Amino acid sequence: MRRPTLALTLALSAMPGPARAEAAAADATSRPAWTTAFYLDGYYQRDTSAFLVPTISLDREPLHLEARYNYEAFDTGSLWAGWSFTFGDEERSARLVPMLGLVFGHLNGIAPGLEIDARWGRLSYWLEAEYVVDFAGSSGNFLSTWSEAYVTVVPWLWAGASVQRLRVARSPREVDVGPMVGFGRQGAPGWSLSLYAYGLTGTPLWLATAAVQF
Repeated sequence: MRRPTLALTLALSAMPGPARAEAAAADATSRPAWTTAFYLDGYYQRDTSAFLVPTISLDREPLHLEARYNYEAFDTGSLWAGWSFTFGDEERSARLVPMLGLVFGHLNGIAPGLEIDARWGRLSYWLEAEYVVDFAGSSGNFLSTWSEAYVTVVPWLWAGASVQRLRVARSPREVDVGPMVGFGRQGAPGWSLSLYAYGLTGTPLWLATAAVQF
């Protein structure tokens, strides 16, 4: 929470009680609120066990906080903090969020990361990348990336392609590429359901992502 400026502090102290209370209430309502998003990824592949990857994020102005589970490794959590930089306008924009994460559980380490959210008219691009430094030794270090590019067909429907390189995903391929389609209400408040298919030339890996923002 930002501290009030000196001028505002002096002005409030000079006001009578009721006026000071009203001004304080107005200042409180003008402060930006937290924006919350919850994502639940469900992976499924034939002859293997399905698993879930929940993620929750909190944003207030440029501050970005995030918590994940089962993302870097099974039975492993991670906590993230980052600072966002936004460029452009509503039609053409880019948001870059460099982050630092602490990984703990079955895997323990530290991870620098980056998220990119870019839009150009109806075309959108999302990237989520991190490099995990394993406390147990450098042989356990690895890079994970997950990205998608899609076109908004109508406000409630979008389609495109996704590329992922996740250690936790049970796939014989190092990099998985496949189509994706999503529908819902974008923005906050909003909700969405997105479906992904990877490795369609071999044993498919399916992913469904449900998201709620408020």
